[in-house]
Amino acid sequence: MADLRTELSALLGRLDLPRDTAESAPVRDLVDAIPQRDHADDVLQTARRKVTLCAAATAGHDNLDAMSDDELATTLESARKRAATVLGLVEERVTLRHDVETTRAGHLKASALADETARRDDLISWRDDAREQALEAALLTELRDSHEALETPVQLERARELFATFTDRRYHLLVVPATDGAAFRARDGYSGDILDLDQLSDGTRAQLMLAVRLAFLEHAETGVRPPLFLDESLTTADRTRLDAIAGALGRLAAETGRQIFYLTSQPGDVGAWQTALAARDLPAPTVLDLAAARGMTTAATAVEMTAEPVAPLPDPAGFDPAGYGAVLGVRRFDPRDPWQTTDTFHLAAPDLAAARLLRTLGLVTAGVLEQTLRRDPALLADDAPRWAWSVQLLRAFVTAWRIGRPRPLTVADLDSSEAVSDAMRDGVLELLVACDHHSRRFMTALRKGQVKRFRTDKMDTLETYLEDSGLLDNRPPLDADGLLVAVQRQVTGGHEKARAPEEVRALVLLLLQAIPPTIANDPSSALST
Repeated sequence: MADLRTELSALLGRLDLPRDTAESAPVRDLVDAIPQRDHADDVLQTARRKVTLCAAATAGHDNLDAMSDDELATTLESARKRAATVLGLVEERVTLRHDVETTRAGHLKASALADETARRDDLISWRDDAREQALEAALLTELRDSHEALETPVQLERARELFATFTDRRYHLLVVPATDGAAFRARDGYSGDILDLDQLSDGTRAQLMLAVRLAFLEHAETGVRPPLFLDESLTTADRTRLDAIAGALGRLAAETGRQIFYLTSQPGDVGAWQTALAARDLPAPTVLDLAAARGMTTAATAVEMTAEPVAPLPDPAGFDPAGYGAVLGVRRFDPRDPWQTTDTFHLAAPDLAAARLLRTLGLVTAGVLEQTLRRDPALLADDAPRWAWSVQLLRAFVTAWRIGRPRPLTVADLDSSEAVSDAMRDGVLELLVACDHHSRRFMTALRKGQVKRFRTDKMDTLETYLEDSGLLDNRPPLDADGLLVAVQRQVTGGHEKARAPEEVRALVLLLLQAIPPTIANDPSSALST
């Protein structure tokens, strides 16, 4: 304001007007009114802004202008209540978000703790497995070293015996030459395959290691035999394996007086052990339920400790060979497969009672039967010579039948030949399918150039491999009479006495009839009279 008065005095001086006269009074009044005018301008601008805001806020509510003051007051109060509600919801949302974040943090912490626990459990399990594998390796190494020092160490022979018993004579432990001295293998009596130990299933490996441990235990101990504790040792065993191992251990206990403690969390194992021992006329086991002894409510019931019944093989009475074979689920006879895989049913029919007996003894395949004849012929009593001769005839029959009838060519055969490059692979496989996996047709088509750019030297390599593998055989197949002659030449007549030609003829005819028509094709299975 002082600045304005100074400017006013200067202005009056320029106008030659006296400063405090009536003539200068209007000018002074105007100057004095300037602050009021500025204030009024501010009030006006503020009012205009409020009008603009009100217009924006009330957009779409044209009826406000027509409302009375009371109606406006009511509407305003309602708006304030809604605003308060919205504000409360916003605050609740903020609170919920905070709770969610807090809960999430807690969940992440719990999840991390659970993950830590799981990882710790995995490490403990891994450590236990590593210890188990180290023990297995140590036992097998010691067994191998013993084999190198002795022709057939007692431990090895006992381990073989127990392993065969535990696997119901399906698997047999072998020692074969290796670069570092010797190596262990297992022969599958069903297929005849020689398997590395790491090719065995977990259950079969467990059976092997139990056999090896028992063999070492028996060999190492002197005097009083300590109790044997098995803690969940058969958890990977199916019912058949458990029955075989339980029976073998029960017999071991009965013959040596050794106490055997089997610890399990599976109530059904109790019934399985009781059944296995009763089937072999062995003393019943003593059962101690620790939960029941402690008065706990989790004690197993009698029903839970009962083994699931195993249905006995049906009586063959009233069945013909085809019908009984279907009931037993007999595998078809394919002479292109290893002879060891042949179902013993084909050696026994039409003697269905004998076929049932072989199955009851677990002698389902010719390979298992042959192993049993070599290691435990007493199991078959007076029938052992009969089955030894039958196995010999089967081997002769398969050898003769394969003349001129190589098995189908497979992709694995082509890969093993190392004659097919990656660039040629697709075309070669298409040709293999087109030739219906027939090796001679395949090689003929290949020689005719049906796979473009396949080199001649690679054809020679492949053909040599197929010939060496018995997959190319240019000899004519033997007909039924030719088969009979070839078999008679190879069969030596059995282990004790020569078999009559009629017996040879009868079994050859049975085997021919057992070959499915899709495999037999030509020649006819009918023998001339």
